[in-house]
Order: sequence, then structure tokens, then C-alpha cells
Amino acid sequence: ADCELHTECSSGHCGRAGICTRHCEASSECGPVVRPSGVRFNRVCTSHLEWGGGSFDDPTHYVYRSECSIGVGPLAPCGATAATPFVCEEGFACGMVLSAFGPDVKAKAELVCVLTPNAFAPLGADCDEHASCLSGTCHEDDDGANGYCTQPCESDQHCGSSGLTCQPLGIVERKGKYLDNSLSVGFCLE
Repeated sequence: ADCELHTECSSGHCGRAGICTRHCEASSECGPVVRPSGVRFNRVCTSHLEWGGGSFDDPTHYVYRSECSIGVGPLAPCGATAATPFVCEEGFACGMVLSAFGPDVKAKAELVCVLTPNAFAPLGADCDEHASCLSGTCHEDDDGANGYCTQPCESDQHCGSSGLTCQPLGIVERKGKYLDNSLSVGFCLE
């Protein structure tokens, strides 16, 4: 149901999209949902950074909240163990869904096929937003410049003839005794 306050939901949680949902650790916990209008949606477990700043080895900083969010399309797995790794049907791209909490919980990523409507830019092309990339992901340098289309990968083979190579990209950073709970995922990068 639509919501504005947590108290309006039987789950006790009104999600970021203004829809009653619940917390999760993996997409397998979410399942499909039928909106009051009768429209059925698949859901994925996605994380949002709730607050940050300070030290990466402080359990009160860089804390994420994971919740079941509405996704579009089949949300088929597309990771390294999929029948066709890192490949989705036309109109979809292999995208990363982050699941993270505080630094004392290991962050993880699921790779699922996500809808990329109106996308046109191939892997390696210049971009300034995710929606323009056929891969569904526009990577920008730390200074916010030089954006180009990228995608998850496990080897250079998954980057095709784009001129990009498969390199680890830090997604969730942790330090000190929480270092093992960091998350790095392979992406096609310059």
C-alpha cells in the first residue's frame, strides 16, 4: 500500500518509494507484490546509505538500510553462475543490487537483469546518467567527470571489444576490524 509514515504499514516500515515494505538481507526474502491497483511487481532487496561520515571502522558510521523495493521485469540472476553470465535479454542489463547494513555485517551484491528503457549508449561510451547506457550503469571518476558506460564482469571477456578491462571496484568501504566486511565487485573500467 502507499504510505507516508511507518505506522501506516502492518510491517511497521514505509519504504523510500512511499510504499509499505520490510527490511531484508537478500532478494529471495522479498518475492512479488500486488499493488492495490492489481498490478503485480517483482521486488529486490536494495540498500540505501542512511548516514555516513567519520571513520570506516566506526559501527555508527556508513550504515545502510536494506529494504524490499519494487523492481521492473523478471529480475533474473545474471552473475557468474547464471546460464549466460552477465548477459540479459534485449531491453535489460545485468545490474548490481547492494545489500549492506552496518560495518559489522558483510556487504554483498546480487547481479540481476534490470530494465533499461530508452537506453542507447554502448559499453565504453561517454555518459552522464545511468539511464542512457545499454548496460544501465554510468561510471564517473572520483571528481565527477569522465563518465562512461560500464557493467559488472568477472573477466575481460565480459567487457567485449569496448576497450575496457575487468577491474575490482570498491562498492562498500570498511577498515580496521571490519575490513573483511567490505565489498568490491568487478566492473569494466578504463
